[in-house]
Amino acid sequence: EQRVKAEPFLDLPVISDNQLRIWKMLSTQAREALVEMRGESADPAVQGWIDLALAATYAERKTRNIEQWRSAYPDHPASAALLEQIADNTNSTQRVNAPIVGGKIALLLPLDNPAYGNAAKAVQAGVLAALATDAGKPEIVTYATGGADSVVSLYQQAVTAGATFVIGPLTRDEVTQLAAESMTVPVLALNQPEAAVKPQPRLTLFGLPVESEARQVARLARSHGMQSALIVAAATPLAERMAKAFADEWLVLDGTIAAQLALPAPEQRADFKLDATQKTADMIFLATNASQAQQVRPWLDAAVPTYGTSHLYDGAAKSIQNQDLLAVHFVDAPWLVEPDRPDYPALLPAEQMAGAELQRLYALGLDAYRLVAALTDAPAAGKILLEGATGRITMQENNVLTRELTPAQFRREGVVPEHMD
Repeated sequence: EQRVKAEPFLDLPVISDNQLRIWKMLSTQAREALVEMRGESADPAVQGWIDLALAATYAERKTRNIEQWRSAYPDHPASAALLEQIADNTNSTQRVNAPIVGGKIALLLPLDNPAYGNAAKAVQAGVLAALATDAGKPEIVTYATGGADSVVSLYQQAVTAGATFVIGPLTRDEVTQLAAESMTVPVLALNQPEAAVKPQPRLTLFGLPVESEARQVARLARSHGMQSALIVAAATPLAERMAKAFADEWLVLDGTIAAQLALPAPEQRADFKLDATQKTADMIFLATNASQAQQVRPWLDAAVPTYGTSHLYDGAAKSIQNQDLLAVHFVDAPWLVEPDRPDYPALLPAEQMAGAELQRLYALGLDAYRLVAALTDAPAAGKILLEGATGRITMQENNVLTRELTPAQFRREGVVPEHMD
């Protein structure tokens, strides 16, 4: 801010150096930090610099985003030379494309489990699709897991058979069991354990946890200037996890919670609507799935900004059922809300995945395979490993991978990403 304010008093050569310093400071910040900073500044020139940094964080969309930025900020002081340099520069946020040369990857997936079999097949299909586009072509062997009791012995069987890397398990109980054992071959687990586990150097935790999505939604809403929230939650364990994660993050961000209301039964809609209108809040957070959100949204004030996780989106961008969700903000995997990314056509499944949940799991398989090469480099905490199909993936402390999803909104023309909104 001080450098922006000083610029009108500087000579031309010094202005160029000053702008380069501004850019270097912003370009090293994480996206979530940039979003938070933008919400704190009322200076349009500062906001323009921050939006420029946000535009450049999407490597595959950088050129288009910078053009959109130019249109949004036609009078911004950033020089044309600097903008050209930013557009041409390739940095650490580029997608990981290094081939996996040789080796044998073991997949531990519950393929024969009636409850998780379809999910496992979607992940497997994603892994194999990513393999098909890789120049390295390692060998992949799939092992059907049978629950927590046998997952450790199955891991040892894979290692004995020559596996040099393991992807899986997929279920929480299997991950919990395997995480308690010492490992001789690196593991990329595709879920979170039931409780905190002792960090292991060869164990990396990945997956699609709803808690991280809810926390991102809280940060997104705060960046939009929201201060008080009304939480509407379904009476399910998953919805309760969403609501708690959102509330915890919201309070850390100094937001206030007006109330938390339970999703009503149809005969209670009048009482629910009256109760909701009596709660004064800047925004509403829906801790629900898609059908529940479609049901409850008409009972809420449509003028109040409303937010939710990927569970609000059923994958049908122009479904008539989504008309009830118009203007609702949510976050989701780029695979679902940015299907025009240039590298996606080569990764499409042979058969269309039925439903958004299986599509996200397919994207999880795509990213799991491509993370193998990145993880062999022993990445430091805070490093962006992959601009993935499930989101921007960053290594955190204790070998935990987190995803930053794409903000999007339901609009009359369909689902629209909100990068530059």
